[in-house]
Amino acid sequence: MTGRTLAMNSVSRRVLTAILVGGTAMTLTAVPASAVSGGTPVTGEDSPAAAVVRITIDKPDTYHRKQADCTGVVISEYWLISAASCFADNPAQWQNLPAGPFDRDNIISDAAYMGPTPEPRAQSTYDHVVELVPRRDRDLVLARTAYSMYHVAKLATTPPVAGQSLKLVGTGRTGGEWIPGQAHMTDATVSAVNTPNLTLTGSGSTCRGDAGGPAFRENNGTLEVVAIHGPSFQRGCLGVTETRSEMTEARVDDIYEWIRQEVPDLTVDCEEESSLYINRGGILWRDHIYGNSARNGSYGHVTANSDAYGPNWLGAVYGGRNGLVWEVHKKVNASDPFADGDVRLWRRNGEVLTGGERVGTGWTRQLQFPTRMTVDSEGRIYTVNATGELRSYLWNDTTKTWVNAAGDVIDTGWQSYTSITAAGDGVLYARTSSGQMFRFKYNHTTKQWTQRNKDAGSGWNAYTSIFSPGADILYGLGSKEGTSPALRWHRYYPESDRWAPRDDDGLGKVIETGTDWTTTYRGTADPGACRLNRP
Repeated sequence: MTGRTLAMNSVSRRVLTAILVGGTAMTLTAVPASAVSGGTPVTGEDSPAAAVVRITIDKPDTYHRKQADCTGVVISEYWLISAASCFADNPAQWQNLPAGPFDRDNIISDAAYMGPTPEPRAQSTYDHVVELVPRRDRDLVLARTAYSMYHVAKLATTPPVAGQSLKLVGTGRTGGEWIPGQAHMTDATVSAVNTPNLTLTGSGSTCRGDAGGPAFRENNGTLEVVAIHGPSFQRGCLGVTETRSEMTEARVDDIYEWIRQEVPDLTVDCEEESSLYINRGGILWRDHIYGNSARNGSYGHVTANSDAYGPNWLGAVYGGRNGLVWEVHKKVNASDPFADGDVRLWRRNGEVLTGGERVGTGWTRQLQFPTRMTVDSEGRIYTVNATGELRSYLWNDTTKTWVNAAGDVIDTGWQSYTSITAAGDGVLYARTSSGQMFRFKYNHTTKQWTQRNKDAGSGWNAYTSIFSPGADILYGLGSKEGTSPALRWHRYYPESDRWAPRDDDGLGKVIETGTDWTTTYRGTADPGACRLNRP
């Protein structure tokens, strides 16, 4: 609508610090109607501001440094939602905001804590945005943070209706303060529902600095985000004489599935702690992958050398489902009762491995080509044989028998792939000797491929070992960061057909470095530790 301005300062830069508002539960709090432009402050653990953040944006220019503030709302442990115009160098050109890694060269280090009184500025929680995913048909962006946030708002999945009452929360200007030390809230009414926006009216208004903040709707006693703040007339805001009250909000209810597809926190569930097995020169160790590291590639969330399972692991080891560990045995010495190519099955019981019984023989090819065997999240073993057949095997641990000891032939022509990695239910990544990777997905019920030869990029020959905890998450061993061996993380988003941002060298995100990840070591993981969820 002509004459309106963005409810934010007019300068921005792709640099951000998010300041946590504080609180835990997102429940409805009885607050009298008043304007964000001067009315009711909202703080505390049970307030609607619990998951709201202030976004401080820093823009250097030729002569001096400018600053602007916006608002955002946390929608998962590592992601928030805000207005794309807040991050664009020119807010009016928010449709051109690039997706991908976020520039962190000029981080703001000073901002108000939005938590409970007294001493509202006594504490600060700082965070940095490292990735942006803009929505092109509305002024909205998803932003991933470097560190976890604790207070999460629920997203609406059904549309608002005209006449419905909403609660608007923002951290921007009020009727009497330029930079308030806490969030404020006002009531508004839905006057029109369109796609992709809502029009609201109210006794108050959103102000500069409120852009990107949430419009909450009550649903069965819980507040859910139905839209985020966009342009308004800013009636009642400090320095504004406008009397018109209309506000425009970008809807989120109608793009819930898109948000889920783009935010791995919402689509992937990972165990709080899962198993990562590393064969370090014939000594097998069980390390721990923490859920945040697997799901989001968080640095420093892997513990190395937690449990040692001793020497003489000279063959090939593969993590299985529900604590199973498969070993293709290589004979240790003359007194070893097991032969080369015997398949041994181990079971993890707490911190120890038990069992080790022989459940198969004749798998000597896997000793020569260990990267041509993998296990998926449902416990199926896949191998590529000498003639290029892709076969699957399924073990019934209740009856202690193979469903088909000869394996089921799924496909042929796989002799060109030097490694295969299962990364979900029937999901396979196959790599060629040149380092080209392809994604496949097989439906074991219909016995049909739902995806074949999907190009997954090049450069994968940087890794000698690629393994997965499931959900299209890949770990790689065999590369370095500088001179230090590294464990690296990749994540593919199949719904949106994109990869999570990589490091500057074009390889996966470095999770850990050091001699624990020496390039000659081989890794494997519990293949069902991470799984796709559904609403």
